[in-house]
Amino acid sequence: MSYAQRAALIVVLIVGTLVVSAPRVVYACSCVAPGTPQQELAQADAVFGGTVTAIEAGGRTAFAEARRVHFAVARVWKGALTEQATVLTAASSASCGYEFQPGGEYLVYARLAEGQLQVSLCSRTQPTANAGADLAALGAGQPPVPAPAAAPSPPATSDAGVAPMPGALLLWGVLALLVLALVVATIVLARRPRTMRR
Repeated sequence: MSYAQRAALIVVLIVGTLVVSAPRVVYACSCVAPGTPQQELAQADAVFGGTVTAIEAGGRTAFAEARRVHFAVARVWKGALTEQATVLTAASSASCGYEFQPGGEYLVYARLAEGQLQVSLCSRTQPTANAGADLAALGAGQPPVPAPAAAPSPPATSDAGVAPMPGALLLWGVLALLVLALVVATIVLARRPRTMRR
């Protein structure tokens, strides 16, 4: 094996080791016990009761990949919500995402973040069947606001504009530099005149 081949093999092994052992971002959910229904009502930007009509991947919360959860809204205790509402929640309960089930009925406490309603596992959000104490404390609520007659549908959103995590950028930058170093080293070693030993 020539010197250039050995050097290339060493660089490939180093890059492979870095890729395999690169640290991954890990999140764990840790919650403070939620307040009373009235306290949580005061802190939330929207509180409503509704049925999950669809769940789809897409979007991001402040720290994690998210799911969009669409609701048919039945009652509203806070916020000017129409008959249809969408909230974001982290895709995993480890990242404090709430595990909504399609067709499930929920009492939802949502907060506005980055222009979108977001729900956390740490809120008082719960299935309506378990929310008797909250419903008694909140009262009857109001019906949702009727949707405007000729409201144009919002444009589809995409995650294409979401910036990658800083750690991922650093990893890709290091990998690009290592590959560039490998290419340069291979070219230099290949062009180096060989001396003959006697």
